Amino acid sequence: MAKHGGYAKVSQDNPDLSRTWYVRSGGLVRTWVSSKVSVPGANQVLLDTGPLPVGEYDFEFNMLVSDNTAAGGRGMIIEHRNSANTITLQNLGGCSPMSNNFISLTRYVLNANERIRIISGTAAAATGAMYVAAIGYRLT
Repeated sequence: MAKHGGYAKVSQDNPDLSRTWYVRSGGLVRTWVSSKVSVPGANQVLLDTGPLPVGEYDFEFNMLVSDNTAAGGRGMIIEHRNSANTITLQNLGGCSPMSNNFISLTRYVLNANERIRIISGTAAAATGAMYVAAIGYRLT
């Protein structure tokens, strides 16, 4: 395997896909989940990793809010949720209307079955708004 900055290039099994995946030394692969939601309601879950195993994680968050009304409460919020998915343990960041944001967290600790999710703000989006989010994660 050819090395690229500490990562090994992995051959693509499906020739129809144009993605090239890189595996970090030790075989740790980043998993990505993403969503695109038109006119989300208030506090709507836009993206959720689902329950994750215990460990230290590296996270990357990419967010874009195309909402031309900068009213209070609009935008996105990144939440660390408990294992029952009933309580937000910590807000990790977010994205304001008419902007984009990239956040990177390294060695962030999760207990068994805790999750990370992105929700819309406390106000419903304006007509024609688009919210786009992606979460990349891997155990360190």
